[in-house]
Amino acid sequence: MDLNIISARDFIKKDLLIAFNSIHNFDIMCLLETFLDSSYPSNDQDLLIDNYTIVRADHPLDLRRGGVCIYYKSCLPIRIHNVSNLDESLLFELSYDDKELFFVTLYRSPSQTMDEFDLFLEKFENDLQNLLNKNPFLITVLGDFNAKSSNWCSSDTTNYEGTQIDSLTSFFGLHQLISEPTHFLTHSNSCIDLIFTSQPNLVTHSGSYASLHKNCHHNIVFVKYNLEIEYPPPYERLIWHYGKANLDMIKKAALQFNWEYAFRNMNVEQKISFFNETILNIFSNFCPSKKLVFNDTDPPWLTDEIKNMMIAKDNAFLRFQKSSKSDNEIKNFQNIIQQLNDCIDESKKKY
Repeated sequence: MDLNIISARDFIKKDLLIAFNSIHNFDIMCLLETFLDSSYPSNDQDLLIDNYTIVRADHPLDLRRGGVCIYYKSCLPIRIHNVSNLDESLLFELSYDDKELFFVTLYRSPSQTMDEFDLFLEKFENDLQNLLNKNPFLITVLGDFNAKSSNWCSSDTTNYEGTQIDSLTSFFGLHQLISEPTHFLTHSNSCIDLIFTSQPNLVTHSGSYASLHKNCHHNIVFVKYNLEIEYPPPYERLIWHYGKANLDMIKKAALQFNWEYAFRNMNVEQKISFFNETILNIFSNFCPSKKLVFNDTDPPWLTDEIKNMMIAKDNAFLRFQKSSKSDNEIKNFQNIIQQLNDCIDESKKKY
């Protein structure tokens, strides 16, 4: 859930939030424009919600405006990362069934200058790149972006900020879930409270609920995931060894082929299909390749060599248990373990 609550100091709204959550039982609640500063400690009873832990990121100048916070169920194994490049944002990780789930909640002020927005975009891009480098199972970004795009909500007119954020998130493979107005003013409404996800196929329900208070002009946006989905079965991929390709022969074959004659009487789709087949055929003759089996449950650096060495290590351990455990046998077994560790380190570096 992501709620632009305008001010967490308004405890009437906090009580409304508690009542609302008693129905929906959200695991994580993200609040924006909390208007909290250092004069209000996080352990203040007026901020606490039973069975939830609060984490805050107030305005960077300690002003009573902006700011974000999250409430998460205290039983959840959540870790807060203090590595976000953005102000007024929180980056946190939830470990679930050996899966790494990363969440970002943020607030972007609508009063940013063009230079300030470009800096925001640069920092946002760095955060997304850092997250992808961790190869997580899921990335979710929630927040009030104060940006509009008709790609998100058809009734909105796209602005510069919306174009840039839409382009950046699409580049990183994120899918925006909210497609209805979330911010309501007297004479206008727009979709500026957004949820981006890297795994739309895991979403069971997303959308918005009405605002909890007459003075809060933002709807509540939410997403629910089904994390019990099994990994896909192993699959084959054809891997090309481009470094060993005969580039001269590939160019020669492509130039000598009579494309104009082959394309006669074909429509555009047929031409594209024929072109792809022909190029692949040329490459198959002059570029070595092999089929490999991939398993999405494996880390990308886990090679067949490492798997074989792990099996060999297990077999060596069984033999070692039955041995007399002499100094020489201990040393040999330790060497096997060290070779496996070295192989793993090298594979990670190459990846």
